[in-house]
Amino acid sequence: MLMTNEELLACYREHFEIYNNRLVWRKPSSLRTRVGDIAGYVDECGKYVVQLYGRRTSLGSVVYALTHGYIAKYVRHKDGNFTNNSADNLEERRKK
Repeated sequence: MLMTNEELLACYREHFEIYNNRLVWRKPSSLRTRVGDIAGYVDECGKYVVQLYGRRTSLGSVVYALTHGYIAKYVRHKDGNFTNNSADNLEERRKK
C-alpha cells in the first residue's frame, strides 16, 4: 500500500503514542498486541523497528515524526546509540 507522507503520519498518530518516553500502541494492528504495549522489536542489524501494514520503519523515525509533525527522510541519533530513541536524542539529518 503506497501512502503519501501525510497519510503515513496520520497512520502513526492513529496507531502509536509516546508514553513515558516510549513508543506504545494506541491502536494495535494485530491480535498479538494490546493497547499500551511497547511497540517495536530489534531487527537483525540491532536497530529498533516497528511494522505497520507490512511496512518496516525505524522506531526513531516514528518517534521523530510524532514529535515534530512531519516525516523526515533521514533521522540521526545524536549520541550514536540506536537503542536510545528518546525524542531529544533524534534530529533530522540532511544527506550530503
